[in-house]
Amino acid sequence: WCPKLQLNEVDRALKRGAQAAGSEAAPILNTVTTRSTPPTYHRTNTLTKGYQAIIDAYGVASYQEINPAIFTIITFPFLFGIMFGDIGHGLIMFLAGLYLVLKENYFSKRLKSYEEIFLMMYHGRYIIMMNGLFAVYAGFLYNDIFSLSLNIFGSSWQPTNFTQYEKNSSHYINPDAIYGMDPKGQEYSGNPYLFGVDPFWNLAENKLTFVNSYKMKLAVILGLTQMTFADSQSL
Repeated sequence: WCPKLQLNEVDRALKRGAQAAGSEAAPILNTVTTRSTPPTYHRTNTLTKGYQAIIDAYGVASYQEINPAIFTIITFPFLFGIMFGDIGHGLIMFLAGLYLVLKENYFSKRLKSYEEIFLMMYHGRYIIMMNGLFAVYAGFLYNDIFSLSLNIFGSSWQPTNFTQYEKNSSHYINPDAIYGMDPKGQEYSGNPYLFGVDPFWNLAENKLTFVNSYKMKLAVILGLTQMTFADSQSL
C-alpha cells in the first residue's frame, strides 16, 4: 500500500534502487485493484504530529473517516487552558514551548544524547506552546496571575460609604466586618468589567468557591459541547 499522491515518488525510488544495485531489469509499478479496505494514513507535519499521536493512542480512524486530530489542534489546548487558566503559569509554559520550537533544528541533531523525559517534551513542543498560549488567554478570562488579580480596566465596584463598617465610631475600618456589595446600590457603576472576572472578586469572602465553580461549570459545558460535536461527525 502507498498513498496515491506518492505513486510517482515510489516509482522514482524503485528506479534509483535498481540503478544503485546495477540491475538490468527496469522496475515496473502497477496499481492492483482490490476489495480489501486500505489502511489509514494521515499526513502530518511538525505541528500536527503530536496531536495525531494523542488521537492514535485512543484509536486510529477508519479509512476515509474524518480525522479528529484536525479539530484537536484547537480543542485540546483550549480545554487545557480552561482548566489551567493562569497568566503567569501559562506564560512560563508558552515560553518553554516556544524555546523548544525555535531551537528545534539544534535539538533535532542531538536527540540521541537526551533522556526520555526531555524527548517527550521535545516531541510535544507545539502542544506545550499551544497549551501555554490558551492558558494565558483563560488566565485573562479568570483575571488570575499567580493567584492574584489585575485591575487593567478599572473595577466596576467603588465602595463609597464605610460608616457602617467603622469600629466603635473611631473612624477605623473593622477588619472583621463583612462588606456586602449591592449590585443595585451606589457601589456598582452599572457597567461590567470589560474582559474577564472583576478584580473586586479578589476581596470577596467566597472568591474561591465562586471562581472554582465558574471554572468547573465552564469546563463541563465546553467538554460536553466537544463530545456532542464529535458524535455529530460520526453520523
